[in-house]
Amino acid sequence: MTLPNKDMVAKNIGNAAMCRQVMQLIDIMSRYTLDELCFKCNLARLQLSTTNAHKRLLKTCPDCGAVFVNNKLTNITITGLPANKLQVKMYLRKTGVVSMAAATESIDTTMPKRKIRLFMEWGSSFIWVYNEDNELIKNGLPDELYPDSGLVAKVNVLNRQYSELFTNNGYEFRYNGFKTHEDENAFERDFNAIYEEIAERTRGKYRVINEYYFTSNTEDVRDL
Repeated sequence: MTLPNKDMVAKNIGNAAMCRQVMQLIDIMSRYTLDELCFKCNLARLQLSTTNAHKRLLKTCPDCGAVFVNNKLTNITITGLPANKLQVKMYLRKTGVVSMAAATESIDTTMPKRKIRLFMEWGSSFIWVYNEDNELIKNGLPDELYPDSGLVAKVNVLNRQYSELFTNNGYEFRYNGFKTHEDENAFERDFNAIYEEIAERTRGKYRVINEYYFTSNTEDVRDL
């Protein structure tokens, strides 16, 4: 049996190592870097990442490897994939880095100035109401709809279901996700049904924006 040439083996090992380094560099460069230091090590700026199916936005530290969900340290050990363009856009808009006016500057200015945004956030209602100056004035149904006990009940059910996707016991905060694809699809259907009802019943009073982003679908903005 002919043994492999040791110089060739060393060369192949060197090429493999170089390939890994290049792949790591590409991965780092493709992640959106925030102006936030890691909450754990305070050494590096956090980056926006996502789970493999683009269902959850994560903040990851390239230095210590910490992973955060809703700014809380988790026991997740994988850094996931770079957040896609839509996820980055939604994060910047939600945190105010990009103003709603700038993010929707192509939308007809005759649309109502008041807005209702629908997006999930742990510990909060998924309904966010803004006034004419783009200031958040309420987390929950607008006053025009709140007396409706049926709609209130549907919103409360969805908020509870979302909360149950997490573990939060005082020792750890962790996103567990849906048990099945059927559960996730049912959740999305209920979310969109509430969006449709709110959009119809506030027609001409609010611009209603659907920002459901468990998936990478583009947002749905109703011109109302």
